[in-house]
Amino acid sequence: STNSRTSRNVGPGSTIVLPIANVLSGFAYFAAGFVVLLGAALAWGCPLGAPLVQLPALMAAQLLLVTSLSLVATSFGALIRDLSGFLTHITRIGFYFSPTLYGVDLVRERAAQLEEPWASWLPTLFMLNPFAILIEGYRRAILYGDFLAAPHWAVLAVESLVLFAIGQRI
Repeated sequence: STNSRTSRNVGPGSTIVLPIANVLSGFAYFAAGFVVLLGAALAWGCPLGAPLVQLPALMAAQLLLVTSLSLVATSFGALIRDLSGFLTHITRIGFYFSPTLYGVDLVRERAAQLEEPWASWLPTLFMLNPFAILIEGYRRAILYGDFLAAPHWAVLAVESLVLFAIGQRI
């Protein structure tokens, strides 16, 4: 007779528990920092109002995206020994490709100055980055008291779901 505890099969869902736990612990830090950001926004007199209702949806999309990337990184981390060092550089590059320091309005402004036919596509290409949409959504809701445009929500939803499906599949 075999011991039922040692002969259990590990199902496919159990392989994502550790990456999800890691993402949720990181999200706890994000949430704590977000509370500080909201307090600072109140102190600075930012127009906090109805657009704040979009924050839970933005956070859900962020969780889905980060979980997707975490699943992919975990899968490759089992195969590539020094992946953590490489991911530090990829994260830094991603930081500069996201509008953390500048908004899409600055990209539009600079694209208009280029006076090239392809330059008009730069803001659209920029906003295909799901993290650009997230950061722009947070910025609009907290700093400007504005809603994220519907086309951006559609792109964010599709990209989040597709990337999660890919991450789970990998």
